[in-house]
Amino acid sequence: MRRMTHRRSTRQAAESNACAGAISNARCSNAILPKALRGPQHSKASSPPQRKAEFLRGKPNQARHCARSRRVALPVIKRCATRASADGNRSITQRDFLGRSQTLESCCVNQTGTDKRVIRRLNNALPLSHAMVEAIVEGHVGAPFDFERTFVLIPGATLAHGIERQLLQRAREAKLPLAAPSIVTAKMFAARFVQPHREQLSDLATLVAWRETVSDFLAKNSDARGALRSLLAPSTDKITSSEMDALTRRLARLMRDAASACQSFAQIAAQLEAPKSTENAAIAGEFSRRELQWRTLAQLETAWLDRIAAAQCIDRDVCARDAVVAALAATGEDSSALTAPRIFRGGAERVVVLLADPEPVHRLLLARLRELGCEVDVCVHANEEIDGEGFPLPKVWSERAFTTDLLPSGSIHVASSPLDVGQRVISEIESLKHTRATAGVEATVRSDELVVMAPNEDMRRGVEGALIARGISVVQRDKRAFLATRLGSLLARIAELLSENSCSALANFVRHPDVDTALQDKGISDADCIVTRYRAEAMPTDWRDAAVGEKHLKNGFATVQSAVKELLALLQQSRAAHEWARPIRETLSGIVGDNRLGATASERVRSVRALDRALADLANTPKQFTSKMDASDALRLLVAQLESTEVRLESTDEGLGIIGWLDAGLADEPHIILAGFNDGLIPEGTVQDTILPDDLRVKLGMISSQRRAARDAWILDGIIARTNARRDALGSVHSASLSFIVARHSAAGDPMRPSRFLLRVARDELAPRVVKLFTEVKESPSLASNNAQSEADQLARAKFPIKPAISGSVWSGISVTTFKTYLECPYLFQLKCDSRLGLNVVDEHAQELSPGGFGNLVHGVLEQWGREEARQLRPTTDANEISQSLSRILDRHVAEKFAKNPPSAVHVQIELARRRLNRFAVLQAKEATDGWKVRFIEIKFDERTSKETPGNEDVSPRFKPPIFPDENGLFLRGRIDRVDQNQHTGKWRTLDYKTSAKGKSPTATHRAGRGKNKKWIDLQLPLYRELLKSLRLSDLAGLGPSGEINVESDHLGYVILAPHEAQSKFEFLKCTDDEMASARTRAEEVVAAVIAGEFTPAPGVPVRSDDPLAQIWGVGLRGLDESDDGFGDGASDNRGGDE
Repeated sequence: MRRMTHRRSTRQAAESNACAGAISNARCSNAILPKALRGPQHSKASSPPQRKAEFLRGKPNQARHCARSRRVALPVIKRCATRASADGNRSITQRDFLGRSQTLESCCVNQTGTDKRVIRRLNNALPLSHAMVEAIVEGHVGAPFDFERTFVLIPGATLAHGIERQLLQRAREAKLPLAAPSIVTAKMFAARFVQPHREQLSDLATLVAWRETVSDFLAKNSDARGALRSLLAPSTDKITSSEMDALTRRLARLMRDAASACQSFAQIAAQLEAPKSTENAAIAGEFSRRELQWRTLAQLETAWLDRIAAAQCIDRDVCARDAVVAALAATGEDSSALTAPRIFRGGAERVVVLLADPEPVHRLLLARLRELGCEVDVCVHANEEIDGEGFPLPKVWSERAFTTDLLPSGSIHVASSPLDVGQRVISEIESLKHTRATAGVEATVRSDELVVMAPNEDMRRGVEGALIARGISVVQRDKRAFLATRLGSLLARIAELLSENSCSALANFVRHPDVDTALQDKGISDADCIVTRYRAEAMPTDWRDAAVGEKHLKNGFATVQSAVKELLALLQQSRAAHEWARPIRETLSGIVGDNRLGATASERVRSVRALDRALADLANTPKQFTSKMDASDALRLLVAQLESTEVRLESTDEGLGIIGWLDAGLADEPHIILAGFNDGLIPEGTVQDTILPDDLRVKLGMISSQRRAARDAWILDGIIARTNARRDALGSVHSASLSFIVARHSAAGDPMRPSRFLLRVARDELAPRVVKLFTEVKESPSLASNNAQSEADQLARAKFPIKPAISGSVWSGISVTTFKTYLECPYLFQLKCDSRLGLNVVDEHAQELSPGGFGNLVHGVLEQWGREEARQLRPTTDANEISQSLSRILDRHVAEKFAKNPPSAVHVQIELARRRLNRFAVLQAKEATDGWKVRFIEIKFDERTSKETPGNEDVSPRFKPPIFPDENGLFLRGRIDRVDQNQHTGKWRTLDYKTSAKGKSPTATHRAGRGKNKKWIDLQLPLYRELLKSLRLSDLAGLGPSGEINVESDHLGYVILAPHEAQSKFEFLKCTDDEMASARTRAEEVVAAVIAGEFTPAPGVPVRSDDPLAQIWGVGLRGLDESDDGFGDGASDNRGGDE
């Protein structure tokens, strides 16, 4: 490798050191990072390395390293040179960004003095990276391939790699050494030429400064609360912690947008124009409200700037804005003491720009660099409708038309959904291969010849899935949002838990793999199940409230509470922002420990590094920001800082590339498929902002829907121009191609519109275009064949029955309430009742009691009342006394079963239950007057009963269940709500409490059909009779001589407690003795079928669409083949698809 060094003067060396010190950022240190979270190869802070002009020959990696190393500090070698334009004379009329019209006689415009502006038209017949290299080399002055003092400003890093490769290749061909240019994106461009006079705040420290400013401002200006609240969704006057976070983030975004447009809040407030007519009260009121908002924001801005200035800091965006604004009045390069941010050339001699929509601050920065003697070359693909700086005019390009000559209808295709978009992409690839083969060209399409654009994640997944299923390899850029990594999700869940204090957040926290492992180390192996059950039964809103409920569940949840509090013990007090880094590190380290399961090594290392940088920013927050904050506040700041951070994992460079829209404008591949070409994606939707509406953004030069539409139209025009130029240069249509695929619906099923660019055609061309875009999608024969073959291949690999047979069931008993399920569908009965499956549905997300939960609440109260009533010698006949007793028991039951602060809906349901219980009191008093006495409550028949309770005075006895129908049958389990005896007649009756809203009678719920077709659909009450017949009076103390408890068929009934008073009643089953005998016969048939293992699905769907088991019947699923269920003809009538 050949190396050359340039001698530099003492002044230049001093300038270099000053620049390096000015732009260096504080590096993250492992000094206080716990060992378990310390990333490898993480060095201490170091100053940017001194740049050397290295001329490399050979390996691409060395050239790339050289180019990247020069992104650390600016070149300081000054070289004065002037040159004339080498471009041909071309006359173009355009309007500059200040609105002035001018005519450029040449593509190179030299202004007076040292201001050098070049608008260079690229060679569209070349790939973009090749054309950019041609522009870089063509305009270069000095030693060949010595681009040490050249900067290249581009939209994305993808193009940077292509430029570096092409430069290296040209240098090799010329057998000359290469000093690569510094290639930067717009985000980092200002930092290369702006020298701050104070330490720059990190993004996180900026949020802290805004938070403190807002808090102090509100404390001193209570009348400004309304104006600030209007930035958020208005609710109450009080601003919560989470709303404060949202407000500070909003203010930071507003400041960033304003600074990019070289505006301040005060300047925006001054530019607000009152409506021309104030007769419309609504318009006048809206202006008054907006004016108040911006006056308040201007005051906030002043307070915020004073605060960060007192801390000897400056915001990065404000620094760039102030530097370029101050430079407008300056002449020459300022060498005085650094008392304000300023622009320095730093030895740069040339900047080559390729941007479709630079921010105003970047425009002014480029203008200042020209004044300082730096040549600025702006590269364009077309000369039409550009301003004096070489950038597209937003108003013109936002309304750009694309005629059918530029965008023929034959290149547009319509697909139903993102999944169908993927299939259409495959069809386009096959069509391209066919076209090439027909033209006598190699039919195989290489991955460097074709690229697919997918504008969002849904489209990308649809395209990627279709390609992989077809056996086409795809470039895998494996990157993951930090908050989606294992460490990031842990941080987010801790923040959620401490911010919300909800049991939902607690459930998410204990389910994290690292937390689960930490809890297991503390002896808690089932924390997830405990929290799930507790949420479903106690319905808590705050996980810190005292545990309630049954003893086992109560103690289990209390144990989880204690363990979680211990894990988060360091996060309990308030601290200043910079003091939170260490406690957060130590807390994460204590939870994670040495656990590496479930996370790849690369993910863990890179996520730790990302977290380390954010924690370092938190630790380096100026100590002058002394306001105390809770751990939840600090954690939310970290989450806000890291939510846009991506962790790069392993990647695969081989295969077809799937890129985003902005990268599609930089693609070198000749064949491009633009999938998902829909409005809202291309171009992006309108900026929705109440305080900065789109019209005001346009006026202020800020990012707006107009600028976005203009940018995307410019990008699309460039893609079309390069495609057509390549075809013309090579003289064949198959040498380059451009296809558009429009989706009709999103992945969620929402309708999507085609891009507005596709509809901007001539009037006579509009009708055919609309018909093509909006008629029903019809697959071409080739695409239909591809889809059919693809589905057939997938089904062949993954065919399974929707309702698989479940063999090997062993039944010892059956509950009286599950006979109804078997009569409805034997397969559903097996799913719900086979103990091996354990399919118990627990709704932990409910914000109100389910119908079953409401019934259990009423049952629980009536059960406790019934025990008290059964122990009395005489029945209570006073309705008021019964009502008062029920109300007292309800309050006690709620306190025992529900958390301290259940959801609001539960409070309402508790009062509804009280109303129904009051209605029951009236009905019960009348029954007691008629002589009916409650004798037993909750008689249980369960083979798991370890000890029977015959001969005692317990009003809730437990018994071994009878074997039904004989010794070869099954245990008949059940629980009878209530058994009464009439004190006058001695007759018995059994009652079941029902709280259904429909208030159906026992006859309606047990029998269906008419006449001879009447059949049993439920056997609960007849089987209660069988359970009671299995007992003897001698089994129950004080009930008289030996004999059966015989309940007549008309004494089996419900206590109906419906919402309406007229429906609430004691009602009994109406059937004859013969019908009762037929009920027993039907129950015997069911028992025999269960023992025989007959669980064939019944015709129809036996569950509602919201049932968790609904998908087993295909409800909510599409495209399932139900012809082979594994049950033969018995399943042929089952319905699938959406119901």
